[in-house]
Amino acid sequence: TAAEIAAYNAAHPTTPITSFNMGTLNYDEGPSYAVTHRSNGRYILGGNGDFDAFGSHWTWDTYAQESVTNIYTGATLPITANFKNAINAVRDPTTGAIECASAATNPTCVPYDIFGTGVNSAAALDYVEGTSWLRQQLRQNVEALNLRGAPFSDWAGPVSLAAGTEHRRESTSGYSDSLDAAAFAASLAPGGVLASPYFAGNYHPSFGSYNVNEGYIETVAPLAEDVFLAKALDFNAAVRETDYSTSGRITTWKLGLTYSPIDDFGFRFTRSRDIRAPDLAELFQNNLSQTNTVTDTTKSGVQPNDSIYQVTQGNRDLQPEIAHTTTFGVVFHPSFLPGLRGSVDYYTTRINGAITSPTAQQVVNECADGVSALCSQIVRNSSGAITTVY
Repeated sequence: TAAEIAAYNAAHPTTPITSFNMGTLNYDEGPSYAVTHRSNGRYILGGNGDFDAFGSHWTWDTYAQESVTNIYTGATLPITANFKNAINAVRDPTTGAIECASAATNPTCVPYDIFGTGVNSAAALDYVEGTSWLRQQLRQNVEALNLRGAPFSDWAGPVSLAAGTEHRRESTSGYSDSLDAAAFAASLAPGGVLASPYFAGNYHPSFGSYNVNEGYIETVAPLAEDVFLAKALDFNAAVRETDYSTSGRITTWKLGLTYSPIDDFGFRFTRSRDIRAPDLAELFQNNLSQTNTVTDTTKSGVQPNDSIYQVTQGNRDLQPEIAHTTTFGVVFHPSFLPGLRGSVDYYTTRINGAITSPTAQQVVNECADGVSALCSQIVRNSSGAITTVY
């Protein structure tokens, strides 16, 4: 304690303790609690019906949907600047009372004692602690129309057809506590850098939206039925055109065959072109920060380990992932075991342009390997040490 140090220095005037390293888990401050609340409301209005046209029977369905998800995330944490001010405590030369060294310019500061537990007042705890929180809302609106029928027949039976269209809008918005909001606003100013007012948390709301328009057509056409070695042979195909407001139009498709030589088992084969579009977080995530440590491999010789902020941001230029998938399977439902049905499938998928987030260390390593675009995502201080990796 401070008293013990003072007593030691009085007894050892020629070798006083002038500085030392101190580590603490801050038990007097208590644990930090993170709380998350999530609520979702989903509202749907739809209808369906049927009609006869072009000599065949058709069915239709349509619906409109709105889905709203509200998310609250918060944690009680030390405020970095207040904590540093509070532990920089000195004695008033007149009264001998312990006060903050910055008391003259920062009268609201309350000194915080890092030695022991149960030693700090409620005022000290209130000064060094705050609540970092974020309220985020996700909203989805969908309107869709589907149509199904069998407009004609081929030599093996009726050819079924399905078509439809869909419009979808996805959006995200939110707000955070005053300290987080002020730090984020300051980072947007010319020459501004991202500061983290809390030891952890430091939430920043994300904002953005995109629209999707889709149309599809799908068919199943019988090629053989109840003939030698072909209880059923069907061809199926589908094509979908999708238009994203963020990345433009893209086409997906599927071609397949199903074949049953006898009633008890069958085979299926599918080849498809598939996509996965970037989601709201991948597009619009706003400065999700966490502490990390990286080895600075851009430096030769002894490579220092730097304690950094790792900041994850969305990328509005992302394009959908594109995959080609091949599937082959066997389906069995033996007649001598009523009620038993099973399948075994093999599939392989090749993805181009997969969306992923490199780690902070990967960014540093690839910068060291000459990927200059990633070097621009590394921020250093005046001494050249890494402070932030985006």
